[in-house]
Amino acid sequence: MACFMPPIWQRRLPPDYPRSNTPLIRRLLVLLLAVCHASVALNLDDPSPMCRHPENLNGSLFRWNAYTAACLLMIVVVAGPLRLAAVAALGSDFIGDMAPPPKLVTWGVYRYVQHPGYTGQVAVLASNLAMLFRWDGVLGCWIPGNLLKDVQGWGFVTFCLVMVALVQGLPRHVMVEELLLKNAFGRSWERWHASTWRFIPGLI
Repeated sequence: MACFMPPIWQRRLPPDYPRSNTPLIRRLLVLLLAVCHASVALNLDDPSPMCRHPENLNGSLFRWNAYTAACLLMIVVVAGPLRLAAVAALGSDFIGDMAPPPKLVTWGVYRYVQHPGYTGQVAVLASNLAMLFRWDGVLGCWIPGNLLKDVQGWGFVTFCLVMVALVQGLPRHVMVEELLLKNAFGRSWERWHASTWRFIPGLI
C-alpha cells in the first residue's frame, strides 16, 4: 500500500499547493476491495456473509496459483520496490510539482530508466486491476446475475479502458518533465536521455 501513499515530498509542500482527494479515494477503494477479497478467500466454502452473489465467483482467484502469485509478486517484488526506489533516489528532490530538481539524478534506478516512478506506479495499478477488478473476482459479489451476463466477455476491454483513464495524463506529464529537464541541464540531460530508456529497458 505504500505505493499508493503520497510520497514524502507532500510534507514540504507550500500551504497553497493544490491538493487532490484522488489518491485518498484510490487508496480507500483498493483497501476495501483487498479486505473483501481476503475475507472471501478465508471463507471460500461459505462466502455469503461477505458476498451477496457467491455464484459469480471464480474460485481460482482466491487460491494460490500461477495467476494470483504473478499478480502479487508483480506488486511486492517488482512494481512496488521500483516505485519506492525512484522516490529514494530523488530523496527530497521528489517534490511532485512541475519544476526541475537542483541536480540531474542519473544514479540508482535512474541509471537504467528515466521515469521509473511512473513505470512502478502503472505496474502496481495494472496488477491490482488484474487481481481485484474482475467480474468473476470480488466485484462479482455485488453484480446481479442478469447484469453479469451483459458484461461477460468485456472484461479485457474494460481493463484496457480503465487503465487508459487512469494514465491518460501521463504522456503529457512526461513530455513537460523532459522539456523542463532539458532546459535546466542541457547537454548533460541529452546524453543521459540518449543512453537510457524511458520506462522499460530494451522496450520503451
